[in-house]
Amino acid sequence: MRSFNQLAVPTKHPHPKQSGATLVIALILLVVLTLLVLSGVVTSSLGFRVAANMQQEREAAAAAQAAIDARLGNANDFKPARTTDYPEETIGAYKVIVKAPKCLGIDTREEVGKKTQVGVEPIPRYLWEYSATARNANTGVEVTVVQGVRVQMNIGSPCPN
Repeated sequence: MRSFNQLAVPTKHPHPKQSGATLVIALILLVVLTLLVLSGVVTSSLGFRVAANMQQEREAAAAAQAAIDARLGNANDFKPARTTDYPEETIGAYKVIVKAPKCLGIDTREEVGKKTQVGVEPIPRYLWEYSATARNANTGVEVTVVQGVRVQMNIGSPCPN
């Protein structure tokens, strides 16, 4: 019976010039693949942040527009012209300040197809500008919305000089 040492006969390596090149190449490919995955993760998280910022800006613009829309039906703002800003209000997560409407003057554009009676003075149309700023202190989003309004008024000039 042979002993264990006699069975284990050292053999020559079949490829003596190989020195672990396959291992080095595999590790390099693994590092490249890891970098590609990390790049994809960073890109997707950046896209998510951009989308979130755009959504917050749209929400702020909607809050500012809602505040302007709430003011448009108030004829007392034009006779005489309001000179103070509206009090700050909260719409959703946004603090909104609507500036006093600013009179830009008389609208001199003619309406297409409008017929007037002979000898009747047309009622003047005044151009006004509303501006509202919506701000969210938590996210830092701030949006200003400006809207023009044309108001037909028969009261002399409501515009302050």
